[in-house]
Amino acid sequence: MGRAQSARRPVAGSLAFAQPDRAEPWRRHHVLVSLTVAVIGCVAMIVCWYVGAGKRTYHDQVPWLVGSIASAGIAVAGGVVWLVCGFRQVALLERDLLGCLRPWLASAQGHPAGAAGTQATGSLVIATGMHRAHRPECLLVRGKPDLTPMAPAEASVRGLPRCGVCGS
Repeated sequence: MGRAQSARRPVAGSLAFAQPDRAEPWRRHHVLVSLTVAVIGCVAMIVCWYVGAGKRTYHDQVPWLVGSIASAGIAVAGGVVWLVCGFRQVALLERDLLGCLRPWLASAQGHPAGAAGTQATGSLVIATGMHRAHRPECLLVRGKPDLTPMAPAEASVRGLPRCGVCGS
């Protein structure tokens, strides 16, 4: 029984979510870069504010105030970089996980495992009023009665953008 379970288990390193360094969405260098940018922005903001506070006239304080505001923007940009890196990693992990679970999801939906794979690579569908081509198993077209099948080449000739949900 131990061998049968280990044969079904994915090999570590073959999938993004199975790698030990991918236990959380951020890698160490993402956090370090984001934190460094945020700290630089905060330090520059404090320096600009301190120097600007020592000036006597309004016209002497304005450049330091502008520098302080720009530094605050840099500090916020560090947080944005951190969030974008995390969202990108989560999307990659989700894509890998769905790819691994596709046979089980297809069987749970009542499709044979092979049929989902052939539909995903061979044909696309579009419904009236939609401006994107989708795979037949896409959540956005599931249950729609007026689906029109088309080849991927036809979708590219029509200039239809890819669906963000199914990645057609």
